[in-house]
Amino acid sequence: MIKLLCTSALLLLSVPTSHALQQDARQRDSDSASLINIRVSRTTETVNYRDNSSTKIDFQGTALMARAEGKAQIEAKHGRVAIKGEFEHLEPATTFGSAYLTYVLWAISPEGSPNNLGEIILDGSKSKLEVTTNLQNFAMIVTAEPYFGVSFPSEVVVLENIVRGDTKGSVSTVNARFDLLQRGVYDDMHLDRYLSDSKVPLSLYEARNAVRIAKAQGAARYARESWTKAEAALQRAEDYQLRKQHKAVVTAARDAVQAAEDARNIAVKRQDEESIALRQRAADAETARARAAQADEAQARADADPDRGALVRLVVGEALQDADELEGHRRVPLRRLLAFGHHRLVEQQHRVGSHEEAGEADGEERAEERAAIDDDDFFFQRIASGGNFRFHAVS
Repeated sequence: MIKLLCTSALLLLSVPTSHALQQDARQRDSDSASLINIRVSRTTETVNYRDNSSTKIDFQGTALMARAEGKAQIEAKHGRVAIKGEFEHLEPATTFGSAYLTYVLWAISPEGSPNNLGEIILDGSKSKLEVTTNLQNFAMIVTAEPYFGVSFPSEVVVLENIVRGDTKGSVSTVNARFDLLQRGVYDDMHLDRYLSDSKVPLSLYEARNAVRIAKAQGAARYARESWTKAEAALQRAEDYQLRKQHKAVVTAARDAVQAAEDARNIAVKRQDEESIALRQRAADAETARARAAQADEAQARADADPDRGALVRLVVGEALQDADELEGHRRVPLRRLLAFGHHRLVEQQHRVGSHEEAGEADGEERAEERAAIDDDDFFFQRIASGGNFRFHAVS
């Protein structure tokens, strides 16, 4: 026998909504660290360089490399800023772990967005580079990185800009706050350290590094197309190296780095999306279990109280008379349920009032019956506050 159970209406009284459960799930997620991109924050000063002007800025080493220092000539002209930087007393990036092979100069906007300006290639402990940017207002930092083409700075900040007394430009009073990839992102991969070979160019080491890091972050599974391109470019670079075609090695290696970084970013994004979807499904399942448990409890109460159970079944049956068929979930107009429910309650109220006037029952019995009516009235008011709802066919 099919019993029509007004699940959602009854659950309005005591079951948390799906939205509330999802909020709880999101709160729990925010309290735990991501397993893919763990980030920390840092602040630094920004400078708004005046257009058509020339100035200088210095760099000082952080606690990770206190002896490091640098300076830069800044030329702002026609909406572009040219940077000529010189750095010294830099130690090999491998000092910080097997994943790190090079250094990268970053421009950080006041909003905290990082822009990869270029690779700092060491000549001993020194380096020079010339780069340009479209940014006018920014800070600069130098980080140790696994390869030149990274999209996001690591936590290994070795240099940051400091404003000189003669620096021209408006120094931001609000420091730029930016995110960094925590060192554990690379350290937890347990990458083997490369054996140094002077005959192998740094670009090829970086390409190998980029490909293995992308693989460690799931690129082969989540970004197959970009991953395949990265592997193919690396294979070309290895072939050129065997044939001693040195210029071709650098070109192919840089292609491999860029393809591997694309694959890595796609993989991380898709894993994030997958993780969110899994949490959503878990929240939905939790909501469904809560609703099912409350539905069972409501059905048990209705079966134990024939009058109240009859009211619910009558309301449901009347509301569904105009339906052609009941398949799965069908939305029922709320006004029809309320009209019939109100009609039933009015009939009961009149009956109780008539009995009280005639003195046909003692006060205690009438009080109990009127309390039940008030409870049902509250029941329908709660339905009204929830809009349309669904019925479930329960065998």
